Amino acid sequence: MIGARHANFLLNVRGATASDIRRLAEHASRQVHDRFGVQLEEEALYLGDWSQWQTTGDLSHS
Repeated sequence: MIGARHANFLLNVRGATASDIRRLAEHASRQVHDRFGVQLEEEALYLGDWSQWQTTGDLSHS
């Protein structure tokens, strides 16, 4: 879930996987872009092998 006190915090409250959390971050970023026209810059560092990760949408073309 997205933190209620600060939207910059993504919380795992029900056993989400790392991929679930990353999808939530992408979803939040898309929503901000669609609503406000602002592209967020991610500060998170993803550990492990994410070379096969497929994003759910590229905002850089907008």
